[in-house]
Amino acid sequence: MKNIYVGLLAAVACTYSMQAAANSLNCNNINLVFKGDDFSLTAPFASHTAIPIGLKPISSLESAVKLAAVCSVGGGGCSGLSFGSSDNSMDLDKNFQCTDEGFVKTCPSGYVKDDNNLCPHNKSYFKCRPCNSSCDSGYSLTACNSTTQVQTASYKTECGSTCYQCRYKTCAEGGYSTTPNSCQNGTAVSFANQTCYKDVTAKTCENGGYKSSIPTNNKCDSTTYCSKTCYTNCKQPTCEESGFLSTCPTNHTCDTVTSGTYGRTCYKDKGQPTCEDGGYKSGVPTNQVCTPVSYSGRTCYQNCYQPQCAAGGYLDACPANQTGTSVTYYGRNCVKNCSDDPGAVCKAAGYTATSCDKFMTAENCPSDSNYKKCTHTCGSRIFADNPTYNIDGQGSYSNPVNVITKNGTYLGSSATTYSNINFPQYAECKALPKPVITLNAAEYSPGTAPTSISGNRIENIDFVINYTPYTKPKACDYLYILKDWNGGTFCFKKQNSSYSNYAVYDSSSYCKESGICVDDCYNSSSYNYNSYECGEYRQATEELEEYSGYSLCQWLNSNYNNSCQVSSSSATSAVKLDPSGRTTSTYTCDGKSSTKYSATMYLKNVNITVNGSPKIGVVIGGGAHYESTIIFEGTNKITGGSAHAVWVRGHNTCSYGKVKGILQVSSGATLTLGKPACIYTGWNGVLNKYGTISGTVTTNCSTYPLKW
Repeated sequence: MKNIYVGLLAAVACTYSMQAAANSLNCNNINLVFKGDDFSLTAPFASHTAIPIGLKPISSLESAVKLAAVCSVGGGGCSGLSFGSSDNSMDLDKNFQCTDEGFVKTCPSGYVKDDNNLCPHNKSYFKCRPCNSSCDSGYSLTACNSTTQVQTASYKTECGSTCYQCRYKTCAEGGYSTTPNSCQNGTAVSFANQTCYKDVTAKTCENGGYKSSIPTNNKCDSTTYCSKTCYTNCKQPTCEESGFLSTCPTNHTCDTVTSGTYGRTCYKDKGQPTCEDGGYKSGVPTNQVCTPVSYSGRTCYQNCYQPQCAAGGYLDACPANQTGTSVTYYGRNCVKNCSDDPGAVCKAAGYTATSCDKFMTAENCPSDSNYKKCTHTCGSRIFADNPTYNIDGQGSYSNPVNVITKNGTYLGSSATTYSNINFPQYAECKALPKPVITLNAAEYSPGTAPTSISGNRIENIDFVINYTPYTKPKACDYLYILKDWNGGTFCFKKQNSSYSNYAVYDSSSYCKESGICVDDCYNSSSYNYNSYECGEYRQATEELEEYSGYSLCQWLNSNYNNSCQVSSSSATSAVKLDPSGRTTSTYTCDGKSSTKYSATMYLKNVNITVNGSPKIGVVIGGGAHYESTIIFEGTNKITGGSAHAVWVRGHNTCSYGKVKGILQVSSGATLTLGKPACIYTGWNGVLNKYGTISGTVTTNCSTYPLKW
């Protein structure tokens, strides 16, 4: 179907159909129907009702009507048509369609082809869009400034403008340096609108506020500044810093010293003249009175004599038939308060005794110390009935019984030790609390119990053990310096017998004090006393002796160096329960006769508290050829030790004697443990449990390299 323009119908748009039965033309609802040479026309009216229009027949169309010229819409060439002419081709003109729809082949200035808007009839036609005149990031429409910039790239925009990529010139392109580092100086110059530097040089010590050399007669601290050794805190040492005096003390005589005093004149004190140098006494003789006198800055004495009793208001002796209080006055036996009965006042006040029994408290009469008031104590009550007992450390430690009535820091070595609790029959004892013995256990060798509780029986006493772990001596540091420096040995080559300042092991494995020097300190061709190695050796040996009090030979020959070998696996322990009064027996082990020493200690109502967290609180047994048995009676408690409160072991080899360490809790007794007890059965540790143990007991537990 095609649209045609029909002049007869006032150029209304019509639709022309060619069908088998008829040809028809529809123009805006006006139907023109062709039937052979006839046609009919229908058109809508105001009522929108199609009314047929009847036309008379005509003989021919040519004689009756003139047909309008027809051309295809969009076909072009419609101008100049006249009636009777026609464009027989009904094909569309695609180029015309593109231009008719606004598509073009060229864009005006300021516009470019829009590739997203092409003509669908002919893609060589297109529409235009405004061109893009902006530059990509890093580019600019402004040309590079040749004074400060360098062009690195360029390209054209859609609008034909040039975009430039520029970078600023570097200091190096001007023959300069960038910012100098912290250890350089330089002169700032302007190049390409930036700050560059010329004449760059390394900083000196003075730039850092230091000195490049030590000023004359000064001592300085050295420091590192910009990889240079510089000096600071420079000063001229005082005489005192050089071991001398800046002035001679008043009333003293001195030697003048200038050598080694950093330019100062100093003094060495020769001392102050003594009183005796002036014919005086430097002190008041015993029991004498003297006249003081000043001599050479000292207070000296002269005209000394012993005063008479009368000078002090005393008598040489009381009159006949009288007695008085004896008094010593400047070494003389004098008397005072002479009367017929000098003790009357004291007696009236209740002071009647002339002496008090041992362990009593004695109160002297204020007017006459010969009269006293005596008061019983717990110790005096016990001693009165048991005069052989050792009371609170007063008496012979060979006595069989030691009695503790008060807190202390020493137990004593008697076979049996009681406390005041054992003597409730005395009111003075019953009123006292249970005594506490505090022992300091400073570990003096790794793995060794530093203190012990000895005896055969201890009752009603508590113990506090303050453990301090072993601290490696400061001297060990210097011992290791010496050893490490020479490859782990102290054996050195003898170089020159003329020098004997250093003590070391020789090839015979014993230490000498003479004729041996460390390698490279001396040799046959030159004297290298000031070599670095020799200096390091000398300093270490000197500091070893300063901090330890022992020379290197003493350390090595007396095994002091063993105390430097501290193993982190060594078990620490605080106190050993060590029975006394051992019995001796002989036995045969592996065909060899050995001697065994056995002892038993009883602990009753004893609490042991270990402070300081050693691995083991209390050790029982373990000594070679010594068999120890500890028996607990009554109510007892052991606390402390980070791993074990109690460690029990003996020895199970013939070389050390097959002996036992035995922990026994008697029937009816209790032992409370703050930490587990370790009964090392693999090494003859034995537990005899007849009473109650409150706490964990581990058998055959892991051993430690203990020493006891």
